[in-house]
Parts: sequence; C-alpha cells; structure tokens
Amino acid sequence: MQTIGAPPTLPMGFVSIEYPGYFWHVPSQTLWTMKVDGILKPMKSRSIPYHIAQKYNLPSQPCYQLSVKGRKKIILESKFKSQFKNHYDTIPTVDTVTQ
Repeated sequence: MQTIGAPPTLPMGFVSIEYPGYFWHVPSQTLWTMKVDGILKPMKSRSIPYHIAQKYNLPSQPCYQLSVKGRKKIILESKFKSQFKNHYDTIPTVDTVTQ
C-alpha cells in the first residue's frame, strides 16, 4: 500500500480537546469539529438551555453542544477559554525576513 502526500495535520492555532473530533482554535477562541469528511467546520456557541439552567441554578452562559458516543454533552465555553488561556504563547511562530 502506497501513501500519497503528507499525513494530515491540523492548521496552525488548533489544539485537540479531550473529546475526539473536536478542536479548539486558540486565536479566535472558538470550537471546531472535524467529521468523517475531514473538513474542519466551526461550531456555533449558544446559551445553556433554559430547562438545564433552571434545574442546576446556572446563569445564562455561552456553551457548545457536543455529541460524544451518541450522547449530547453541553460544555461551557469558559472551560475551554481557561484551559487554553496561555496556550497561544507556546505555539511556535515563523518570522519572515524581507529584504
């Protein structure tokens, strides 16, 4: 079997999270998903559903709804922002020199 091209890698600024198929884009502070087709697509941030906010006495906060093993998970956006707050400083950058 012959491999054509380089192995797939994530574009600059993306880091994987604990759930497979989901990636946090550090510069724009948004969550992206990659499904079977291999194309990265941005996810929409939304508010916590009213019935969940009432049940757990939560204020309205931005969140993302993920599908993990066929079950819906609601993850607060603040979790990702705090987890990857200083991660952008560790991403290597390439300086270009113009003459």
